[in-house]
Amino acid sequence: MAWFRSSEKKYKLVQGSFRSLGYPTIEEECEKHDGFSVLRQPQGIESDLITVLETVSKMILIEFLDDIHYPECRIIKTENAIWSGMASCHRISVPKKTARGLKVRFRVPYIAIKSNLLTRDNFGTSLSTYLHEMAHIFGSDKSASFSNALTEILEIVLQHSKIIEMFRLKWEKLFE
Repeated sequence: MAWFRSSEKKYKLVQGSFRSLGYPTIEEECEKHDGFSVLRQPQGIESDLITVLETVSKMILIEFLDDIHYPECRIIKTENAIWSGMASCHRISVPKKTARGLKVRFRVPYIAIKSNLLTRDNFGTSLSTYLHEMAHIFGSDKSASFSNALTEILEIVLQHSKIIEMFRLKWEKLFE
């Protein structure tokens, strides 16, 4: 549906019976236009860049996400996919409270970011996307708990600008 809403070509949703008249399904059109988020494992320098993102996140969010499992990070292979990042979320039966009073509502086995973010000059965008996807342990994009978590993360990021700058330099050094 995200691909459908953002498509340059305007489609009209119709009843399933139109399928018998030869009309394609929304899934078929999305696939035809490479709109699904196909994932792959990181390759080459991507693994090192993801390690930088994970390490800086663990360092600055140590009190915020004190005993949270960090998910595997995959690469969104499809450049036409609508999102820059995504998280696989599985609701947990009993939410766990963090030291800051936020409830962890989801287990996130993996997150993914687009490969085109993993460039020399995209450290800030890559880190913000990574942190955004990590915040999904607190809720979905439209939830108040997710919004509160992002606000907390932004506050923490601002308090650790020197650490983030150090990791930005490590990131750029990987491209030398």
